[in-house]
Amino acid sequence: MQISHLKALGKPVWGEAQEICGIIEAAQKRGVTVYADQYPYNASSTWLAAAVVPRWAQADGKMRDHLRNASELIKIKEEIADNIERRGGADTLIISWLPERREFEGKNLKDISLLMKKSPVDAAIELLLVGDPSIIAFDMVNSDVEYFMKQPYVMTSSDGEIPLFGQGLPHPRTYGTFTRKIRAYVLDREILSLEHAVRAATGLPATMLGFKDRGLVREGYIADITIFDSSKIRDRATYEKPHQYSEGIDYVLIDGKTVIDNGVFTGILAGKPLARSKPSNSLR
Repeated sequence: MQISHLKALGKPVWGEAQEICGIIEAAQKRGVTVYADQYPYNASSTWLAAAVVPRWAQADGKMRDHLRNASELIKIKEEIADNIERRGGADTLIISWLPERREFEGKNLKDISLLMKKSPVDAAIELLLVGDPSIIAFDMVNSDVEYFMKQPYVMTSSDGEIPLFGQGLPHPRTYGTFTRKIRAYVLDREILSLEHAVRAATGLPATMLGFKDRGLVREGYIADITIFDSSKIRDRATYEKPHQYSEGIDYVLIDGKTVIDNGVFTGILAGKPLARSKPSNSLR
C-alpha cells in the first residue's frame, strides 16, 4: 500500500499524526507492506471545488447547475461553510490560479469576500461560477508535518505539477520540496539527519517502486546522482513568489549522463519512463 499523501488535513484531525502512524505501524506488524509519501509544507494545494463543494453537488459534472438551483443552494451553502471552517477558515484559502479573474490571484477567500461585499460562501460560489480556481490552503500544523517526516516508511514527494514558468501562483512545493526538506528540517532545525532526508528521496522510493538497480550509490547500479553543497542548498520558492529555482545543486547525473554541470543545465535529456516492478517488503 502506498499512502499519497500522508497528512492530518483540517482542524478536526490536527494533532493526530501519532495516532495515524500508529494505525499504519499496527498494519505493518500484521505483515501488510505500507509506505507513505509527504511534502514538507503545512499548506496543501487543490481546486476550490474539491476543497469546499460537497461531492454530491459535483456529481456528473453538473456542479454549476447545482449551484444555480435555488432549491438546492441552501444545503450546498451550509456544506460549503462547514468545509471552509474545516479547512481552517476563509483566510487560509488562497486563490493561486483563476485566469478569468486575475485580480484575485494571491488573495485569500476572506479578503476576496470583503472586496465583493459578500460572505465567504457566496464569494466562493461566484468564483466557481466564473472559472475553476485552484487554491493553496494552510490546513495543516507543523507538529504533524514533522512527526510524519520522521517515520522510516515516509518518503519525500512534491505532489507538484509542471506549470509554465512565471504563470499563476502554484504551490512552492513544485520548485522547492527536496531542497526545503534538507535546508529547513536537516540543516536549520535539525529535525532529521541528513542520511534520513537523503534516503527518503532516493533509496526508499526506489524500494517502494521495486527498482533493483536504482536509489543507492552502489557498484552495478544506475548512476542517478545529485551532488549538492550543504552550505548553499536552499529552496527559494515562496507562496508569494513560487517561480524560483533552488540553490546549491551543483551536479546532477541521470543514467550516468551529466545534466547539471556546475549548476548549469547541459541540455542533455537523459530521463526515460521506468516500469514499476514488484516492490520489496524491506524498508531499505
